[in-house]
Amino acid sequence: MRRLVAVVLAVVALGTAGGLGAGLVGAVVSRPALARSPRPGTAPGLAAPVQQAGAGAGVARVVAFALSKIGTPYEWGGDGRDGFYDCSGFTMRAFQQAGVHLPRTAAAQYRATPPVDPASLQVGDLLFWAYDSADPASVHHVAIYLGKDSQGRDRIIDAPHTGATIQPRALDWSGFFAATRPLATP
Repeated sequence: MRRLVAVVLAVVALGTAGGLGAGLVGAVVSRPALARSPRPGTAPGLAAPVQQAGAGAGVARVVAFALSKIGTPYEWGGDGRDGFYDCSGFTMRAFQQAGVHLPRTAAAQYRATPPVDPASLQVGDLLFWAYDSADPASVHHVAIYLGKDSQGRDRIIDAPHTGATIQPRALDWSGFFAATRPLATP
């Protein structure tokens, strides 16, 4: 896991130093598949490489924190103080690593961050799901976008629901509401 985090940090730093801005750095971060997640910090099911966009050191800190919490159990209302996270507590703490202070709930995080076209997603964007696609107040879930794997599938990391743990996984677009970019560049 430390090697993966080091590679992510190096790739993002290279993209920023190389002036590539938000463009694709061209490096691929890979992690071998694991069957189970016996403890936090292991990555089950992440068999395919994840592309890392050169969005800066802030995104690297967000992603490194998120990956370090793999295997941590979900608990409704959890914000990490007791060792557990719910979806918005997880994203709130992840973005604190980059100096971004998000509100506590998924709906409030949606309202507090600049929107982005889902066709232009970048690593570190927030993705939101809602019960009613016409009502921002019905936003109920948030995840961090990790990029596309080697087969072009979108990947996220989140604290999904009771009985689950924080894991990277394929993005499920059903119920998707919107995307935002907390680390938007001016």
